[in-house]
Amino acid sequence: MRRISIRLGFAMAAAAILLLCPKGGEAETAPVAEGLGPLQTRCIGRYLVDLPERFRPVEQYGLVRGVRVVPLGPGDLAELEQLAQARISALSNGLEEDRQHLRLDHAGRHDDMVLIRRHTELPALGTRVEGWVDEALLLRSGVMFRLEHSGSPEEGEAPGLEALLAVAGALSPRRDEEIPSGPGACLPGAFVALPPQAEAHGASFTLDGRPDPLGWQIDILMRPLSDPQQGMEDALPSGPLARDIRLAGMMGRALAPLPGQSGFGAVARSQGGGADPAVRFSIELFDERADPGSPPLTSAQAAALWSAVTTSVRARPD
Repeated sequence: MRRISIRLGFAMAAAAILLLCPKGGEAETAPVAEGLGPLQTRCIGRYLVDLPERFRPVEQYGLVRGVRVVPLGPGDLAELEQLAQARISALSNGLEEDRQHLRLDHAGRHDDMVLIRRHTELPALGTRVEGWVDEALLLRSGVMFRLEHSGSPEEGEAPGLEALLAVAGALSPRRDEEIPSGPGACLPGAFVALPPQAEAHGASFTLDGRPDPLGWQIDILMRPLSDPQQGMEDALPSGPLARDIRLAGMMGRALAPLPGQSGFGAVARSQGGGADPAVRFSIELFDERADPGSPPLTSAQAAALWSAVTTSVRARPD
């Protein structure tokens, strides 16, 4: 599915220690477009945004300190042990996953976690890809998780284990509609109560959560000032259709649709300072239907909805 050019190209596609609001956040506002429902607050990373309730998440990703968090569903310690042994056995025999051939290096335990190290093989070449992935399987409040961190010989082994332990110690389950309180980041099915460092978050929302050429894409990249700022300094949207915009207090540029189209996009940045990382926030309303601008979202409704949603973008209060 084609997207307008401002979408951030992240590498991956696109996963109870704090009090959670029992009903999630629902904005007190009437529907902006008929049939799409009232605006509902969504938590993505460390930001909140209000989207019509019929737009449901179809793809989400989150990385905190280089760690990917994958919810595996409800379970107990016996089920976690069974899952871990099955994972180790599959990797020992060679596992085809995400079009890659994975093989076990070794497995062990640390506190309440099962630790697994795997690498990627290239069978046709009779070799392996340099580097490895450390996994941690653990249970938090009745939900099983797999944490993943990619390592390399240049980085060494210690940073990966430190990152896994930090995220594991701050991890709790979260329903998609729940808005946590306290400092931390919202991930798919999870919340990590850690201060901001290197992070990447994103989500796609489409009508009723089904494959659809009408929806929203949000991507957030955070980099500590001490890290290389890859992906942070690319050009903002420009040209006669570009306008200034403010997203969560960050200045940026928005791109209006071309004649006959109904999509909008914007990118905003914050340079950071002190302990605050630099932030790049991109948001897109895409309409790639054969008849863009038709119901349930006409061109006029899309413009009003774009204004309402982008105005709602805000940092999640600690």
